[in-house]
Amino acid sequence: MPPLPDKDLEVARTLLDWKDTIDERHQNIPRKNIQVIDGAQNTVYDIFQATDEEFTLIFPDSQDVAFIDEVMARGPEKELDEAFDRIWTRRIAKRDAMGIHGILFYELEYKKEFYPTRNDEQACNPEGTRLR
Repeated sequence: MPPLPDKDLEVARTLLDWKDTIDERHQNIPRKNIQVIDGAQNTVYDIFQATDEEFTLIFPDSQDVAFIDEVMARGPEKELDEAFDRIWTRRIAKRDAMGIHGILFYELEYKKEFYPTRNDEQACNPEGTRLR
């Protein structure tokens, strides 16, 4: 069989990349759901799915609340950027989400005082009284 012309080879590579993407999305890979809450007036509180490895990059040490500035400050920046690029492709409708495993805040610095341990179940008022 003669080698494929460059254009056909490029199309073949694109199709293989596309197949790999589809395969990844349909594999039965365990995912954790992250709800994103930002400071925009029109925020819609989207939920995205992360692999266990991606989730641990964002929420270390059994935390389930994170603030993007702290996440990025912990680094590693390149690995985090790549993880977020993948996560943003995995939005899931709220009705299809089986629980929320983590909350990621953007632009809401004032919320930090309510989550001193970065654990949702331990949320408290600034003077220390529990919210739940």
